[in-house]
Amino acid sequence: MSNLEKLYEATEEFISDRDRLDIAHEVYIGEKFTTLTYQENWKKKDKIEELDLRSKKSFEHWLMGKNENSPDLAELYIKNHGDHFNEENRWKARYLLPAVRYIGRKLLDPEIIENEEIRKEFKMSAREDFWLENVLAYTANYLTRKLKKMEALKSSYLTQKIEALENMRLTLKKVHKAGNTDDKEIQSEIDEEKIASKLLEEMTTISTTIRDNNKDELRYYQQVKDEINNYLKRETLFIISDNLSLGMKKTLPS
Repeated sequence: MSNLEKLYEATEEFISDRDRLDIAHEVYIGEKFTTLTYQENWKKKDKIEELDLRSKKSFEHWLMGKNENSPDLAELYIKNHGDHFNEENRWKARYLLPAVRYIGRKLLDPEIIENEEIRKEFKMSAREDFWLENVLAYTANYLTRKLKKMEALKSSYLTQKIEALENMRLTLKKVHKAGNTDDKEIQSEIDEEKIASKLLEEMTTISTTIRDNNKDELRYYQQVKDEINNYLKRETLFIISDNLSLGMKKTLPS
């Protein structure tokens, strides 16, 4: 029995259909990984630098296909895993871990990264649990933003939260652009920090409204969040390589 099947079995008494399990996963992503900036998904930067692990910028460039002739890995996953979508082209979020695993293991693929030294550095970085947790959070955030644009999410909660954060980012960009002016009068009237603080206060209010509007979805999430959390915490160790520093091996669900 695969780990995914075990998760289904553990939650069967609460959730009888897979749509609700998918919704619970999306709410989990919204609660844990959906942030205003990707920077918030990348923790322990000092330790990453100290251990000479691959940086956020490096991971981001390969994930997003910013390097010459390299594909966007989230788009590659979407293209090659139609089996992770239903007939209405909605994502089955219960496949979050296999999705992140597919993307993560492309970092070791010579067809994606020709430079062997970079691939080795990614593999070495994957020995650190906290670095892998960063990869999970960042990838989940990036992937679901793309899926939202495709209208491929099942939950109203995650869709509305991503949209609210998109609007906030757009406002902050406009404020920043307005502040980059030679007009001293305009500059004196714009306090970006105060505006950002005000927007964050508004986001707290918006988040409360989103939660109030999606109580059923949050209930699904509350019923299974411990199982999802334990499953992700355990399996995140293997999203890039089955071989850990201790020589352990693990077979992931397909």
